[in-house]
Amino acid sequence: IHVEGSKGHRGVIKPRFVPMKPALLEHLKAYCLGRIGLIFPFWDGTPEELKRTTSRLSVRFGGLFDYASVPDFTEHDLRHEATCRWIEMRRPDGGWMFSEMEVLKIMGWTSADMIVVYASLRGEDLAARMG
Repeated sequence: IHVEGSKGHRGVIKPRFVPMKPALLEHLKAYCLGRIGLIFPFWDGTPEELKRTTSRLSVRFGGLFDYASVPDFTEHDLRHEATCRWIEMRRPDGGWMFSEMEVLKIMGWTSADMIVVYASLRGEDLAARMG
Protein backbone atom coordinates (compact mmCIF):
# COMPACT_ATOMS: atom_id res chain seq x y z
CA ILE A 1 0.00 0.00 0.00
CA HIS A 2 1.28 3.48 -0.79
CA VAL A 3 1.25 5.67 2.30
CA GLU A 4 1.23 9.24 1.02
CA GLY A 5 2.93 11.14 3.72
CA SER A 6 4.06 9.64 6.93
CA LYS A 7 6.11 11.69 9.35
CA GLY A 8 9.79 11.38 8.65
CA HIS A 9 13.00 12.78 10.05
CA ARG A 10 12.41 16.13 11.78
CA GLY A 11 8.76 16.14 10.70
CA VAL A 12 9.48 16.02 6.96
CA ILE A 13 6.67 14.24 5.15
CA LYS A 14 7.87 11.27 3.13
CA PRO A 15 5.68 8.87 1.21
CA ARG A 16 6.48 5.15 1.42
CA PHE A 17 5.25 1.74 0.39
CA VAL A 18 4.25 -0.80 3.04
CA PRO A 19 3.68 -4.50 2.29
CA MET A 20 0.43 -6.06 3.43
CA LYS A 21 -0.43 -9.59 4.43
CA PRO A 22 -2.41 -11.29 1.63
CA ALA A 23 -5.57 -11.75 3.76
CA LEU A 24 -5.69 -8.05 4.67
CA LEU A 25 -4.86 -7.03 1.11
CA GLU A 26 -7.84 -9.02 -0.20
CA HIS A 27 -10.21 -7.24 2.22
CA LEU A 28 -8.77 -3.86 1.27
CA LYS A 29 -9.07 -4.63 -2.45
CA ALA A 30 -12.72 -5.55 -1.96
CA TYR A 31 -13.34 -2.33 -0.01
CA CYS A 32 -11.62 -0.24 -2.68
CA LEU A 33 -13.31 -1.93 -5.65
CA GLY A 34 -14.74 0.81 -7.85
CA ARG A 35 -13.21 3.59 -5.76
CA ILE A 36 -10.70 6.06 -7.09
CA GLY A 37 -8.33 8.06 -4.92
CA LEU A 38 -8.24 8.10 -1.15
CA ILE A 39 -9.27 5.21 1.11
CA PHE A 40 -11.09 7.34 3.68
CA PRO A 41 -14.25 8.94 2.26
CA PHE A 42 -14.32 11.53 5.05
CA TRP A 43 -11.02 13.16 4.00
CA ASP A 44 -10.88 15.36 0.92
CA GLY A 45 -7.11 14.96 0.58
CA THR A 46 -6.23 18.54 1.48
CA PRO A 47 -3.58 19.39 4.09
CA GLU A 48 -6.09 21.74 5.75
CA GLU A 49 -8.40 18.82 6.57
CA LEU A 50 -5.67 16.41 7.63
CA LYS A 51 -5.64 17.32 11.33
CA ARG A 52 -9.43 16.96 11.60
CA THR A 53 -9.27 13.65 9.76
CA THR A 54 -6.51 12.21 11.94
CA SER A 55 -8.42 13.31 15.04
CA ARG A 56 -11.50 11.52 13.71
CA LEU A 57 -9.46 8.36 13.13
CA SER A 58 -7.97 8.60 16.64
CA VAL A 59 -11.44 8.79 18.17
CA ARG A 60 -12.53 5.80 16.09
CA PHE A 61 -9.49 3.78 17.14
CA GLY A 62 -10.16 4.73 20.78
CA GLY A 63 -13.69 3.37 20.46
CA LEU A 64 -12.40 0.14 18.94
CA PHE A 65 -9.80 -0.27 21.70
CA ASP A 66 -12.50 0.28 24.33
CA TYR A 67 -14.73 -2.28 22.59
CA ALA A 68 -11.82 -4.75 22.59
CA SER A 69 -11.39 -4.16 26.36
CA VAL A 70 -7.94 -2.55 25.96
CA PRO A 71 -8.80 1.06 26.83
CA ASP A 72 -5.19 2.03 27.60
CA PHE A 73 -4.04 0.90 24.14
CA THR A 74 -3.18 3.66 21.63
CA GLU A 75 -2.62 3.94 17.91
CA HIS A 76 1.07 4.38 18.62
CA ASP A 77 1.08 0.98 20.32
CA LEU A 78 0.14 -0.45 16.93
CA ARG A 79 3.52 0.71 15.55
CA HIS A 80 5.26 -1.34 18.24
CA GLU A 81 3.05 -4.34 17.47
CA ALA A 82 3.63 -3.99 13.73
CA THR A 83 7.39 -3.75 14.20
CA CYS A 84 7.45 -6.97 16.20
CA ARG A 85 5.31 -8.74 13.64
CA TRP A 86 7.47 -7.62 10.70
CA ILE A 87 10.62 -8.73 12.57
CA GLU A 88 9.21 -12.14 13.54
CA MET A 89 7.46 -12.91 10.22
CA ARG A 90 8.66 -16.11 8.56
CA ARG A 91 8.52 -17.43 5.01
CA PRO A 92 6.86 -20.83 4.40
CA ASP A 93 10.35 -22.44 4.41
CA GLY A 94 10.96 -21.08 7.94
CA GLY A 95 13.42 -18.35 6.97
CA TRP A 96 12.97 -14.72 7.94
CA MET A 97 10.58 -12.85 5.66
CA PHE A 98 12.38 -9.50 6.02
CA SER A 99 15.87 -8.38 6.95
CA GLU A 100 16.48 -5.61 9.48
CA MET A 101 17.07 -3.17 6.61
CA GLU A 102 13.78 -4.15 5.01
CA VAL A 103 11.92 -3.62 8.30
CA LEU A 104 13.56 -0.18 8.52
CA LYS A 105 12.21 0.63 5.06
CA ILE A 106 8.73 -0.71 5.84
CA MET A 107 8.50 1.40 8.99
CA GLY A 108 9.95 4.47 7.28
CA TRP A 109 13.03 4.73 9.48
CA THR A 110 16.62 5.58 8.56
CA SER A 111 18.32 4.41 11.76
CA ALA A 112 18.55 0.80 12.98
CA ASP A 113 18.30 2.24 16.50
CA MET A 114 14.56 2.57 15.91
CA ILE A 115 14.18 -1.21 15.76
CA VAL A 116 15.56 -1.41 19.29
CA VAL A 117 13.13 1.30 20.44
CA TYR A 118 10.05 -0.21 18.78
CA ALA A 119 10.63 -3.95 18.98
CA SER A 120 9.08 -5.18 22.22
CA LEU A 121 10.57 -8.64 22.03
CA ARG A 122 10.20 -10.49 25.32
CA GLY A 123 13.03 -12.67 26.57
CA GLU A 124 10.66 -15.46 27.60
CA ASP A 125 9.21 -15.62 24.07
CA LEU A 126 12.68 -15.85 22.57
CA ALA A 127 13.71 -18.52 25.11
CA ALA A 128 10.57 -20.57 24.33
CA ARG A 129 11.81 -20.98 20.76
CA MET A 130 14.74 -22.96 22.10
CA GLY A 131 12.35 -25.60 23.41
